[in-house]
Amino acid sequence: MRLKKIYLPIILGAIILNSANLFAQHATQIKDVDELKQEDKVIIESYPNVFKGAEINKVERLNSKHAKVYYSVDGNEFEAVVNADRKDLLLVATCKVIKNDALPQLVKDVFTKEIKGKIEKAYEVTTPYSSEIYRIDYVEKDGTLKSIFYNELGAVQKAPY
Repeated sequence: MRLKKIYLPIILGAIILNSANLFAQHATQIKDVDELKQEDKVIIESYPNVFKGAEINKVERLNSKHAKVYYSVDGNEFEAVVNADRKDLLLVATCKVIKNDALPQLVKDVFTKEIKGKIEKAYEVTTPYSSEIYRIDYVEKDGTLKSIFYNELGAVQKAPY
């Protein structure tokens, strides 16, 4: 009986301490996208094939699901869209800034016919699951910056993010 009085508090204490320790370990593994600018190495280590030699310029949240990483490599400008999930950093798409002349002629023709706007910036977009598509940023009459995506044949594509 006396042993039960001694061991019961010890066992309960060990269970409580162990569960608190497990919670602390789990909480420290979570990375928030808001902190990625200060944690550039998290991005580079997560995708060394994409961000090798990259200088990360800024990170901004696009919406509740995605964040955009602006970076440059060898003088070329890039954007990468990553999920804003607090547990895993998944690459959604990479966008390389290209000259307007580098867009396929079909894409330029469809854009000027349908949108009738001026191209602000053009991008080659690569996703892990699709072939290469093109993103065109343009300004609408009300001054809002919009993006539209095309495949190489000029067909409008759903935004990958």
